[in-house]
Amino acid sequence: MWRKSSSEGSDRFEYLQTLVTEFQDTDSEEAKEQVLANLANFAYDPKNMEYLRELQVTDLFLDMLTEENENFVEFGMG
Repeated sequence: MWRKSSSEGSDRFEYLQTLVTEFQDTDSEEAKEQVLANLANFAYDPKNMEYLRELQVTDLFLDMLTEENENFVEFGMG
């Protein structure tokens, strides 16, 4: 059976970490929406769940449920 290298897992974690940092650092609602949409898409892949938990993305999604921006709420539910 073919196994993915640990380098690929590390790259995936670093990319997700970059997205989380971008979300936290930007003041642009449009940029935040785009990052949330990307994180929501990554959440559909079970390979990412460990990384998303470690980066506390589930908490980020839950926090979005109380935002006034409807897109934030939608991505938080996704």
